[in-house]
Amino acid sequence: MPVITFHLSPSWYRQHPVDRHPCLQQACRDLCVEVLGAEADKVQIQMLIACQPLLGSPLYAEVKYRQQPHRDHALMTKFMQELEQIIDRHYHLPTPRIRCFPLANNALYAKN
Repeated sequence: MPVITFHLSPSWYRQHPVDRHPCLQQACRDLCVEVLGAEADKVQIQMLIACQPLLGSPLYAEVKYRQQPHRDHALMTKFMQELEQIIDRHYHLPTPRIRCFPLANNALYAKN
């Protein structure tokens, strides 16, 4: 944890070269480590190419992370701003939808 899931429309995905994905992956991992204080081997980045949005952005980023005292509103605002810049830099999409969901440790059971 954290897990960043990019929800992409199939048509939008086909228009963007897959060679950008490793750079996006590394930038997102670095962001999680540097800003959230996550362990590098615990970060998961995934792309879900499944839906065609009728309204809104063709890219929706969903971030799930363990709730920690240091991950307050100011830190998460910084995280979202930097994630937005990463997405724009790699995909030239200045206004992706980004949503972050903290998970309380006592509400999360995980393995591996």
